[in-house]
Formats: sequence, C-alpha cells, structure tokens
Amino acid sequence: MRSRATCSLAARGVSNLFWVFQSRSLVPYLKLYHALSLLACCDDEENKTAYLEEVGPLQNTMALWAANAPQNFAHKWHLIEAERQRVLGDTVLAGEHFDRAIAGARRNGYLNDEALANDLAGKF
Repeated sequence: MRSRATCSLAARGVSNLFWVFQSRSLVPYLKLYHALSLLACCDDEENKTAYLEEVGPLQNTMALWAANAPQNFAHKWHLIEAERQRVLGDTVLAGEHFDRAIAGARRNGYLNDEALANDLAGKF
C-alpha cells in the first residue's frame, strides 16, 4: 500500500525533473509518470480535487500529442484516462481505457507501456 507522503513526494519529484532533460523524447514519459503519480495520490480524499486539477493540463498535453502522433501517444493518454476514471469511480470507463491502453501499446511496440498498463489494470 502506498503512503500519502510517498505518493506526493513521487509526484512532486517527477515534476521537478522537467528542466533536467535536454532530450525531448523523455518529456512525454515525465508527463505520463507525473500524471500517474498524482492519480495514485488520489486515495487521499482531502487533496483529491487538487490532484485531479493538476492532472488536467498533463493529460491535455498528451491529448494534443496523441492527435498528432496517435501511434506514439494515444495509449499513454488512455492509460491516464483509465486511472482518472478509476479515481472517479467509473469502473466501466476505466476498464475500457485500460483495454485501449494495453492494445495500443502492444500494437505499436511499446512493451514497457503495455506492461505498466497491465500492472495498473491488474491492481484495478
């Protein structure tokens, strides 16, 4: 089980790394993991709304990238959406987005993203 302090520390730690990376290819993963870390923190009902609001811009950026290069980013957007729906309590939509994230990652050769999506779906 994740502690609130660990989740919050991980989410803040990821956001502090954006400036370090000169390679633009790593930025999408930082945004993905930042969003997923924030969503993992949503078990804390007291700060849930704030975490969800912080996820919004990260997911919007991923949606823009997915619109331009769906083979690279659509499955990442679906993974964030699956976790967001899980947090909001919509199990049907969460399951659908987990399935889309897994299938998209598999179809486009993102083995690590497929594994992550399967792991989060299994915990769901």
